[in-house]
Formats: sequence, C-alpha cells, structure tokens
Amino acid sequence: MAWEYTPYTIPFAVTILCSLVFGAYLLHRTRERDWDVAVGSLAVVCLGTLVWGVAALLQVSTTSFELMVLAEQWTYVGTPIVVIGWLVFAAAYTGHDDLVSVPVVGGLALVLGSGSLLALTNGSHELLWASPAVVDYGSFSSLTYEQTSAYYAFVIAAFGTALLGVALLGRFMLTSRTRYRSQMAALIVAAAAPLMVSLWVVLGLGPHPTVELSPIGFVVSVAAFTYAIERHQLLDLAPMARTRVVEHMREGYVVLGENERIVDLNPAAKRLLGVGEDVIGADVRAILPEVEPLLDGDGRPDTELSVTVGGDRRYLTANSSTLAENGTERGSLLLLRDVTDRRQVENRYQELIEHSADVIAVLDETGTVTYASPSHETVLGIDPAAIEGMNGLERVHGDDRDRLEDLLDSLFERPGETERFEFRASHADGEWHVFEGIARNLLDNPVVEGLVINSRDITERKRRERELERQNDRLEDFANLVSHDLRNPLQIAEAYLEQARQSGDEDAFERVETAHDRMEAIIADVLELARQGRSLDETEVVWLSSVANEAWNTVRTETATLTVARDCELRADPERLRRLLENLFRNSIEHAGPAVTVTVGALPDGHLAGERSGSQQVGGARTGFFVEDDGPGIPEDEREHVFESGYTTATGGTGFGLAIVEGIASVHGWQVSVTDAATGGSTAVADGAPGRSADASEDRGGARFEFTPRDEAGVEPT
Repeated sequence: MAWEYTPYTIPFAVTILCSLVFGAYLLHRTRERDWDVAVGSLAVVCLGTLVWGVAALLQVSTTSFELMVLAEQWTYVGTPIVVIGWLVFAAAYTGHDDLVSVPVVGGLALVLGSGSLLALTNGSHELLWASPAVVDYGSFSSLTYEQTSAYYAFVIAAFGTALLGVALLGRFMLTSRTRYRSQMAALIVAAAAPLMVSLWVVLGLGPHPTVELSPIGFVVSVAAFTYAIERHQLLDLAPMARTRVVEHMREGYVVLGENERIVDLNPAAKRLLGVGEDVIGADVRAILPEVEPLLDGDGRPDTELSVTVGGDRRYLTANSSTLAENGTERGSLLLLRDVTDRRQVENRYQELIEHSADVIAVLDETGTVTYASPSHETVLGIDPAAIEGMNGLERVHGDDRDRLEDLLDSLFERPGETERFEFRASHADGEWHVFEGIARNLLDNPVVEGLVINSRDITERKRRERELERQNDRLEDFANLVSHDLRNPLQIAEAYLEQARQSGDEDAFERVETAHDRMEAIIADVLELARQGRSLDETEVVWLSSVANEAWNTVRTETATLTVARDCELRADPERLRRLLENLFRNSIEHAGPAVTVTVGALPDGHLAGERSGSQQVGGARTGFFVEDDGPGIPEDEREHVFESGYTTATGGTGFGLAIVEGIASVHGWQVSVTDAATGGSTAVADGAPGRSADASEDRGGARFEFTPRDEAGVEPT
C-alpha cells in the first residue's frame, strides 16, 4: 500500500484539526454548565465533520483501490451526522422544540442512516453507486463511480435537512433583535460554506470533480462560529434561551403598547389572568382594571392585585417598567407574580392570631411593644393600638416587674432561645389576671426582629388550683376529725357504757348520751363544712341587713343585741351568707354571753354596689363588710389558728364554726381577717379563742371579722 501527497492534503488536515479543536472546546463548555442541546449538537457536527474529513483525506492520499472504496463508504457515515446535528442546533437555537424531538430526529436518523448502511454494504448490492474505478489526475488519483437513484435520494435528503436548519435561522433572523441578527448571519455563513462546496461537488464542477471537497468548507464554518461566539456571545445570549425563559417562566409578563393595549403576553400571564390570545389588542384597563393605580404612577412596586379566575380568588403582585427604544418610550411591561399561596397562608395565620385566646406581643430591644395581637381587646379589654409603642412591662404587677425585666433582659442576649414564666397583668377594669407566658428571642429573624411573647390567661386555672388546695385541706381536716375527734367521744361512750353495764349507774348512761350528742354535733358541723366549701352555682344581689336579720332570728340570742351600722349590697348566695352570719352570731353569744352586742356593717372605700341608711339608698362603693362584738377580742398570737377545723377552747365546742365561715367566704371570693373591734368589755371570744374577763381586755376591743374581696390574681407567680 502506497501513500501520496496531493494538493488537498493540507486543506483536509486543517479541516480535521479544526474539527478536533472546536469539538474539544464545545465539550469543555458542556462540562462547565448543565448540558445544553444547542452546544451539544454543535459538538456532534464536529464529530461528523471529523469522520467526513478523515475519510476524504484517506481517499485522495492512498493508491490502494480497496482503501479508496472504504474511505468513500465512510464519507456517507459522516454526512448524516453533520446534517442532523446542524438541524438540531438550528431548531434548539431558534426555540423550535417540536423539531428537537425523538420522532423527528429519529426519523431523520432512520432515513439518512439507511443511506449510510447502503454505502457500507454497497460492494454486495451496488444500490448506491456502481462501477467504481480509479481516476488518475497525474500527481494523485481518486475514485469515480456511477451514481444511482438511491444516491440522489440520499443527497436530496441530506441537503434538505441542512437547508431546513438554514431556513429556521433565516426566518428567525427577520423577526429578531439586531444583536441576534448578527449572530444568525454568522451561523448562516457557517452553514452555507460547506453546502456550497457540496453542491459544487455534486454538480461535478471544479478541476477534480471526483474529489469530495465538502469537509473543507467546514473550515469557514469554524471561523464563522468562532466569530459569533467571541463577537456576539453566541453560547451565552442565544435567542432560544430568551424564548424558553419567557415561555416557561412562572411569572407572567404583559407587553403594552403606547396606547396601553396588550401587544404580547406569555403563557404564565394567560394562566394567571384566565385569558387567551384574543386579548391581544385589548385595553389592559378593561382586562385588568386593578392595575390602573400602577399605570397611573400611584401604585408602589409589588402592588398587590386581587383577581377572580374561574370563580377562585387569586392574589398577584405587579410591577411596571417602561419600554424605550433610542430614548423614546414605546410602551410598558407588566410583570405579574402569583402570591396566592403565600397570601392564603398569611390570611390563615392572621385569622388564627386574631381569634386566638392567647395574647401575643412583640418587643424590640428597648422593651417597647411593636405589635399587639387583637386578643388584647378580648382578654384584657385594651385596644391593641393603645399598647403598641408602650413599654411591655407597664401593665405588669409591681411585685412581678423586676423579676420579669431581669428574665427578658437575659433572653435578649440569647438569640433563638425560649423562656417560660408567670406574671400578673392588669385588666382594663382594674383587676389583676395571672398569665403564663412563653417568650422567644427572634431578633435575628428579619421578619420579626423582636422578642415574641405568647401569654395565656390562667386566672381561672389558678383559682381552681387554690380551690383544690382548700378542698384538700378540708379533706385532711375530715380525716383528722375521724381519726381523733370522733374517736375520743366514742371511747368515752364505750367506757361509760361498760361501767353502766357493770354497776347500773344512771350517771354513766347520761355520760354516754352526752358523748353521743358530742359526736352528733361534730358530724353535723363536718357535713356543714363540706357543703359550704363547694363552689357557687348562682349568686344574686342582697342587702346585708336583710340577711343579717334572717340569720339573727334563727339563733338563740337570749338578750343579745344586733346592730346594723351601715347597710350595703352584696352579690352572694343568700343561703350560704345566712349560714356564715349564723355561725358568727352563735360564736359571739356562746362565748360572750347572752348580753353581747353584735354589730354588722359595710367597710368604707371599695367596690361594692352601694349603701343605704335607714330607708334611703345612697351612692358609694364599699370594699366589704364586717361583723364584730363587744367582747374582749382575740389575742394576736391566736388569730391565725381560729379558722382551723377543730380548733376550740370552749367546753363542748366542735371548733368548726369559724372553719365553716372561712369556707363560705372563700367560695364567694372573699378573704376573712380577725382584728380588734372598736368596743369591748364583755366576756365574748371567738370560737377557738380562750375566754378573758373584762379586766383582761382593757387594752383591746371585741372580736371583729372583716370580709374583703380576695385578689384572685394575688398569688406569687413562679
């Protein structure tokens, strides 16, 4: 086998080198970013040109007939690769995705690939060409043959494919921007060069008609591609990129002409507005009246619009920008973004916050309230707008303020952390409520930029807890009574009963009867204490004098005297209030004697409904009421014990009278305290206090029981 140098050796070698270098460059670009169909298809063109160029070089460089035939066969392999790659590039570049599809590309590959297969097997059937022979041109030789109809069909299919790509570029160039026209002009030159050379070869023109010179035209193509890439950023500013972005972007855009009529809109805008192509040419104010403020310059950027599409409410944000050419305004562009999901979430959370039973506040670094939830109105009776701008601790109870301030100051230094606490805050009506709070430091959150405090009113829960504590205390008292107080008279009765059996002594039976009476009294008082400690079902407004007179009439008063110093209205359960007064009256009479004077009346300066003197009612609020006698009173060191169940110093007393009083007061929300009365001199003492003579009480008045509203929030928060 011999090789020979020809005038075409260098041109073919340059073609092969250009194919290798340009193909390597394109492959490098595809590795730098995600795979791009246009760039990848150009790399395929380089591969086909490489195969085509090597085969053409081999054909004119060998003197072997067999190698000439083999080389000619492989030129028909390179040709389909080049033209199909070129069409895919042109279609992808101009945005014709319908042509870059498996059916189209696969069909072309099947047709042109069949020609390649016929070429590779032509020696056995000669369907593509016949009678191959060697032509001697003096300095080199080449292969010649007779073309068949299949040959011309293959050539027409190849030319048609290549020309379709050129047509796509030409059509797009006529409607594209100036910058893209320069790119496409270079691409048309890149395609035209090898096409012209191939046509020259097919027509048998030139000094050596049998030489396959088509690959040489690719040198011009590489130069044109390089120019388009370097000068016009072919691979970065391709019009198909713009088309795909616009057509597939989630945001909608509407192009308006100078008269504010719709010139163009993308599929996203059609979907967002629920319109079709028929709106082109219509006045945008008629299609989207909500955008008028934006067009008039009164709207802000990201103006929110509310539109109804297909019966559904949709929320959009709109931006407007001017379209100008050579300094002259040609129209405007509306960019629409669907924020329906975000708005629905915001509305949902807004509804949750506005209807939440919790109180939510946001404090900045200075402790100032920057946001107060609407629940402030329902929970505390305060307008949220009045709270914003206020110090966050202003309505906190003074005893809790320093502790809470220290806790929040510490939390301000710990971004993202959370603290739990309890505190008391004032209601609009002046009452104190207990709250359980959770504070979280969200200063670093750009949306919040503050300390978020979520507080829940637990006043009722605290009240129930205290009630349970009191009930537990009563249960413990009952248990102690059963284990001790009832056992003692029971043992006495058993002892005297045994004595009576043995001796028949009548006095022993009387002592047994006395012990049984004692147990009966204890049981009655225990049941009374249990009943009066239950929660109230209903209350009503009653006059203190009326209930006091009813209670006085049910007690054996002997020669005792009842005086109403100042009448007032109370909201109470009349039956339980009567029992409270009965126990106090009975306590004074039993321990101070039948001549005791008992006085009841309203306390000054407070919040009860009113008072009356005689038959006249006068305005004025009161803090509570009192019951006092003119006995010697109760020593200070014993006053804290008088309300304990079973505590008594009186003979025959059960020690439950004042415990019942305290229980009734508690369920009414009152607190009872013992102090000295303004009068004295009798021998009366409270149940549970030792008796004293008149001489011993010279420095002290009688016993005075004061009932005042309990501060239900007055607990020490944790």
